[in-house]
Amino acid sequence: MGLFGGNKEKDEKLNMLTQNLEELEKENRALKMQLKVYEEEYENIEIIKEKFEKITRENQEFTEKLKEAEDKYREVEERTHDVIKEISEERDKYKEELNNERSKEIIVLRQKEELIEDVQRELERVKAINEELNRQMEEAERGKVIVLDAFDKDIDISEGIIVKGGLKTRENVKIENDALIKGDIIAGKNVTLGDRTTIHGSVKCDGTLIMGEEAEIREEIFAGNAFISNGSVIPDSLKTTGDVKCGDRVRIGGEFISGGDVFLGSEAVVKTKLEANGNVTIGENSKMMKDVVSEGEITVGANSDAKTIKAKGNVLIGHNCSVSRILSGGSVTLMDGTNISEGIEYRGSIKIGGGVTLEGCIRTKDRGEI
Repeated sequence: MGLFGGNKEKDEKLNMLTQNLEELEKENRALKMQLKVYEEEYENIEIIKEKFEKITRENQEFTEKLKEAEDKYREVEERTHDVIKEISEERDKYKEELNNERSKEIIVLRQKEELIEDVQRELERVKAINEELNRQMEEAERGKVIVLDAFDKDIDISEGIIVKGGLKTRENVKIENDALIKGDIIAGKNVTLGDRTTIHGSVKCDGTLIMGEEAEIREEIFAGNAFISNGSVIPDSLKTTGDVKCGDRVRIGGEFISGGDVFLGSEAVVKTKLEANGNVTIGENSKMMKDVVSEGEITVGANSDAKTIKAKGNVLIGHNCSVSRILSGGSVTLMDGTNISEGIEYRGSIKIGGGVTLEGCIRTKDRGEI
């Protein structure tokens, strides 16, 4: 007799062992899936823990600032109480000593009373500030954005200040050097940013936007006119109803639309299509990574790169430039060493310098075809 008895008994035992093995494999797969779920949940818990610790630190910093404000408020309140007490005592004294110079004393007394009123108004203002701080702290704890809303007054932010929320006013906003604004800026008039100032949100103003050197606005810009200094960075879109004037080494990463003229200094980098209702001037050693479209004239400085250049007016390409294609409703001028890789279409005249490389079709077009 074999180890498992007869063939029938052996088959039955083999089937049973096979079933047991399949069940063990199913349980093993289920355990592996459950282990994977536990690992993912653990990672999520760690992420939540880090965010919670970060929020806790920020709330602690805000609480410390609020405590400082409350201490200053109590100090002002104590000083005000002493001043009011002193003035009240003097007023009582003068009342008792009224004589033939009563008129003069009354004038002095009135001055004292006006001082009391001024102090009381200051006390009310400090109380209002304290109430606003409390409100902002409550909003911060509920996860809301804190916004300084000045309504119809100018907003001035000192050098090196950090604002955790945004700024909003119907008037002007002026921010000194090295400041940090973590929200949006909305202004009815002009916005001026100092050197190395960083705006985490967007900037929207009906007037003129002035960016200091190496300033950065991380989200979209809507402005009347824009004056952007050397080394400034705009990773998102720039849209204006008027002119745009940029210094050297400006970086623009998003949609670029101007309602007027555009001037770019040297070493500019524009990663998307540039559209302008006026003339466009591009400084030397610049890189236009998409098309440049203008309702006026386009001038490209020496040693610059561009894709399609399309203008209703004249086009001038500087020395040693590399351009894919030119579409001009006027005349075309190519300076020495320029390379055109995909042809030229123009309606006026064409002037070509020495050492120019032309590839693709070169032809004149009717007005309707440009």
